[in-house]
Amino acid sequence: MKVASVLVAILLATPVCSEETIKLSVAERDELPMLGEVSITEFPAPPPVLEAADSFVDETITTRVRVNNQLGHSITIQTLKTTCGCTAAYPRDSIIASGESTELLVKIAISKPNEFGVQVVIKTDNGSYPFKIQGVSQTRVSAVQSILELDKDKTSVPFALRVNDRSINPKSLRLRVAGREADRTSIEGDVVSFTVATASLSAQVLNRFIPWVGKKELTPIEIKVVRKGFVRLATTNVFVSKGDPSSFRLLMIGDIPSVTDSELKGSLELASETLEFNAILSKRGRAAVADCTIVTERPFDGANGTMTLGDMQFMVNLRDR
Repeated sequence: MKVASVLVAILLATPVCSEETIKLSVAERDELPMLGEVSITEFPAPPPVLEAADSFVDETITTRVRVNNQLGHSITIQTLKTTCGCTAAYPRDSIIASGESTELLVKIAISKPNEFGVQVVIKTDNGSYPFKIQGVSQTRVSAVQSILELDKDKTSVPFALRVNDRSINPKSLRLRVAGREADRTSIEGDVVSFTVATASLSAQVLNRFIPWVGKKELTPIEIKVVRKGFVRLATTNVFVSKGDPSSFRLLMIGDIPSVTDSELKGSLELASETLEFNAILSKRGRAAVADCTIVTERPFDGANGTMTLGDMQFMVNLRDR
C-alpha cells in the first residue's frame, strides 16, 4: 500500500493560542492513509495585555491555510468549511499539481467562546479526505494608556486599544465609567480618546474604564490617575540634618480634593535610601498644608518622591535651600 502525506500549515494573522504544534490525523483509509500537522504560533501583543470577556468575539478572524501537495499526483480543493461559523476560501475548486501548493483565505466567525475549527476537504483521484484544523481562540485586549490628569470639569483620556492586534470598528466601540457611558470624542487608528465629567466622579472611580464593542463587554482597563496640582515648600529654607529629625512644610496648590484633617503618606528617594513620612493634610481655601518630619543618615541636598492621599498620588520635589 502506498503511503503518502499531505502537509497542511496554518498561518495566523491574529493570536490564537500559545506556541505549540498540534498534530492532526485523518481517519485512515485503505486507499490513502494520510497525516497532517498544524503549527499555530501566537504573535506577541504589546504589553500590558488584558484578557477580554469569554463571550467577546464581534469580528471574524482571518486565517491563511496553505496546502502543500506531496502526493505525487494532482489534487483538487473541493470544499472548505468551519465548525463554528461562516467561511470564505479562495481559490476554490482549484487543482494543485504535485509538488505545488496553494493558499486559502479563511474568515472564521466564532460562535463559541474560546474555540474554533476549520475543516478542509481535499479531493484526490482516490476520493475525498477531510483535514480538521482546531485550536483555542484567545480573544485579548491590549491597552497602552498614558497617565490621566484630571481637570476641574472634564478631562480627555487618550489611550491605545487593540483586540487581538486588530483595529476596532470605531462605530462599535463604547466606553463606560461608573456604570454609565462616557462621551467618546475621537478614534484615530487604534488610539482612542474620550471625555468624562470629573466633578461628580471620584478618582477611585476614574481609574476604571470598561470598553464595549457591540454588545460585548471587555475587561475593565485600569488607568493611573494623577490629579493636576503640584507640591512645593512653603518655608523659605529647608535644612535637613544628617541623623536628626528634620521638619518641613508642604504646600499643595491646584486641583485639590475636599479634605479635612486627612492623613498624608509619602516617601522620598535619596540615593539608595527611602525616606518615609506621615503627616496630617489640612485644607486651607484652594491650598492644603502638611507638616512632615524625616530622618536621613546621608548628606541631604534634595530628593524626589511621591506622596499619596487616599487613591490619589502626587509628585514631591524637595530641595535643601
